[in-house]
Amino acid sequence: MDLISEVWVPPKACGYPINFSVPKYDYKSNELLFSGTESYRTFDGILKIIIVFVLPTLAVLLIRELKKTEVSRKKSSVVSTSAKTADSTSKLVIIMTIICICAEGSVGVAYVIEVLLADVPYSSKFINCFKPILLLFVTLNAITHFFVCLGVSTPYSKAVKEFLRYKTRPIATAPNISRTII
Repeated sequence: MDLISEVWVPPKACGYPINFSVPKYDYKSNELLFSGTESYRTFDGILKIIIVFVLPTLAVLLIRELKKTEVSRKKSSVVSTSAKTADSTSKLVIIMTIICICAEGSVGVAYVIEVLLADVPYSSKFINCFKPILLLFVTLNAITHFFVCLGVSTPYSKAVKEFLRYKTRPIATAPNISRTII
């Protein structure tokens, strides 16, 4: 909100002297903050910033459950091949969380700053120069997450194959047809 001042000149019918004027003070709110598109961007930006704080908590809970599963597998199994797999899964979760926080958080901060500094000259032009780069980073992040999970996680790849109804087909063999020449 900004404090603005205007000069109020009364109508002639009021009987004030000809050169009489009084300063009028008022607050002007940021119109972009409450307009349709920008309020959506503000809300989206705030949600992306909230994700930056919630996602690490969820990742820690996931890693904790992975460790519990690893311990229970060690107790029930003679062969200990899951330790290395669980450790690499934990590393994968940590790396993907950090990358997602950087991608989503920077876009969220850019959206909020753009709306808050809408009245500052050239600030929106400056932010709009970087937004396509940040959005490209978010898109690449989403695409790589899919392919990494598809390649690393066997249950994930099975679920995707079932969803897409992709089944490996056996190699077709040619029927044994004998032709007789008459």
